[in-house]
Amino acid sequence: MRAAVVGCGTAGPAAALHLARRLGAWVDLFDRTAEPAAVGAGIGVQPIGLTALKNLGLLEPVLAHGARIDGIRTWVHNDRATEGFWAGRRVLDIEYARYDHRLFGVGLHRGVLFEALFEACQAEADVTLRLGEGVASLEQEQDTVRLRGSTGTQHGPYDIVVVADGQRSRLREQLGLRSWFRRYRYGALFALLPDEEHLFGNTLQQVHAGPGTATTLGFLPTGAPWGNGIDTVGDHVVDTATESVATLYYNLHEDAYAGWEEEGLERWKDRCCELMPHAADLIQDGLAHKEQVAFARYADGAMMRFNKSRVVVIGDAGHCMSPQLGQGANLALIDAEKLVDCLADAGGEASAVEGALAEHTKRRWWRLQFYQAQSRVLTPVFASQSNVLRHVRNALLYPGCHTPVLRHFMHVSSDRERQTRTGLPTQRVWGGAGGAVRGSQRQPAQPLRHNPQRRVHGLPGRAARGRRRRGFRGAARGGACGGGAGRAVAGRGLNGSWLLAARCYLCGYVQGCVFICAA
Repeated sequence: MRAAVVGCGTAGPAAALHLARRLGAWVDLFDRTAEPAAVGAGIGVQPIGLTALKNLGLLEPVLAHGARIDGIRTWVHNDRATEGFWAGRRVLDIEYARYDHRLFGVGLHRGVLFEALFEACQAEADVTLRLGEGVASLEQEQDTVRLRGSTGTQHGPYDIVVVADGQRSRLREQLGLRSWFRRYRYGALFALLPDEEHLFGNTLQQVHAGPGTATTLGFLPTGAPWGNGIDTVGDHVVDTATESVATLYYNLHEDAYAGWEEEGLERWKDRCCELMPHAADLIQDGLAHKEQVAFARYADGAMMRFNKSRVVVIGDAGHCMSPQLGQGANLALIDAEKLVDCLADAGGEASAVEGALAEHTKRRWWRLQFYQAQSRVLTPVFASQSNVLRHVRNALLYPGCHTPVLRHFMHVSSDRERQTRTGLPTQRVWGGAGGAVRGSQRQPAQPLRHNPQRRVHGLPGRAARGRRRRGFRGAARGGACGGGAGRAVAGRGLNGSWLLAARCYLCGYVQGCVFICAA
């Protein structure tokens, strides 16, 4: 099989590696830049993304450079004059260990993930890097696809083409598939700051302030940058050696960006110090030039179908979203893996590509729609002028973090990772590599003991077995919903697989809420 992958970000190299290693395909990896590099600051890689990296054999270098994240703490700015009753109160309080002692996330410099994937592609014999060769158009023939470069050069024919060239993809528009993409009025300022003292420990910290939900200042422990240095001047040259950095992010409306540039760096630094006093020294010492700070706008988009004939769209090119869930890199890695799963299930033959791509859309579409729906809901909750949403957020999110039902969902999904293929880590994944992550104090992983006769929502084992015999398989096996809800769902003709999918979706939502950061 001959394959072409367009785009050398996260999804593209991951897809190229899977195609070459698992299917034995000859892969051409295209990128329009002669020297591709990662753009951005810190990202959160969650358990589902770490499992995907483990399957690529790249978990060790990522953990060696990343910072372990055990949870998230957010609170309202402690200023009664502006925040009133909510001043100083916690908003989010999430710990991975509360759901499963084996789980943790990793804060990572985006360049670390990019370099790990890129170097693996360079070392892969069946992957040919075609850098500086942009793809202007594609021509679908009966059983193959040809690509035309920006200089008019033709490439191919290929049995499959994977489009992974980001949210501004031009090839996506040429496919003629129904899609929509829009940009939010909100974005965020990002900066990498040296953090040798590990000021934030293993916790993502952020503070919220008004008006409405417009202001959020946060810090994500990001580990070590690739090459152990960062650019503190803004000339794209590493000039400060450091072994540990943190990513600062600050919500900002696009209309306020011009005012931010005019008012100067010092006033903004003073505002950040006011919001998070315990990080004042880090902010004052680490931010020396305005060029250190970058502004990125949020975007959102979706496709009604990801495939057409022998072409498939993955990553941000097919489903970009705002970073409120912090799932961008994770979903890109999973897209690549699940795509090749479908091809492998179809036999890995060129003749089965079209059917495999249709199956990929069928498997991934609803899951991705769920994440995008949650992202659209959370974006105004953390970035808007609405005082109503401010009160709703402050009143409901903290109690929601301690809901026993959420803990149950996380346990169930961990127990059934192999059956549901949710990507949650198992003992095998973390037993060998979990101790390598920076700041890790993990004990040897222990398997969860799954008792099929355990009490389900207060029912003893015999009653649970009786419920299974009566057909309530999904509710009995995982306790996805209470008795009344289980009967209602089963009465509508939905079987256990739908209930299982609902549990997986909610589990992914809980994981996503751990990282409200730059994706």
